[in-house]
Amino acid sequence: MPANLAKRQFNGILLMVIGAFIGFISCVLSLINPIPEFYGIFLYGLTSIAIILALIGLYFLLE
Repeated sequence: MPANLAKRQFNGILLMVIGAFIGFISCVLSLINPIPEFYGIFLYGLTSIAIILALIGLYFLLE
């Protein structure tokens, strides 16, 4: 496998892991609800960022 493809796969896996971690943190913060004023940011904002990062990672991995 050429070095360029290996780097793309590594970046894709890294982005997917970061997206999964942010999604997990978003889920935990939404369930615990430590600051009620930020519930929408935790639920919608962080989840959207996590999904976008995971999909970009999938793009890099599967292309």
